[in-house]
Amino acid sequence: MRIFSDLDMSEQLGTGMKKILRQYPKDIFDISEHFLSVKFMYNKEAQGIIDGPKVADKIKNDPDNDPNNDSNDSNNDPNNLDEVSKKILQILQERPEISRKELVELLNKSLKTIGRKLAALKNGGYIERIGSNRSGYWKVIK
Repeated sequence: MRIFSDLDMSEQLGTGMKKILRQYPKDIFDISEHFLSVKFMYNKEAQGIIDGPKVADKIKNDPDNDPNNDSNDSNNDPNNLDEVSKKILQILQERPEISRKELVELLNKSLKTIGRKLAALKNGGYIERIGSNRSGYWKVIK
């Protein structure tokens, strides 16, 4: 590892590990011949904040997972898409090379929302990504 120090690619050789070993109890470390595992424990309050609502509760309360919900039977009909998804399809037909960032600006939606809508359209068989994320394009199938 000294090569990184010689190339000025590290601050100080080995000081971080010494600090960690001084601050944490030894039982969180599992050291084998080739690996070092560290298990940081959270208290229950912190874990609750990290986990948020239980996944099972999210699934149970999600109308998309209700078998009695008729809106699930869209049969991949473009007329059953929400307005944002319809606009995305229209834009992709006109500009297949458009980026997610450009869609965000055009539709005034968050990057996360655009990502979810594109994923849903891909999973529904409406669109396909041809090529890489950087130089590829969107192919509208339906």
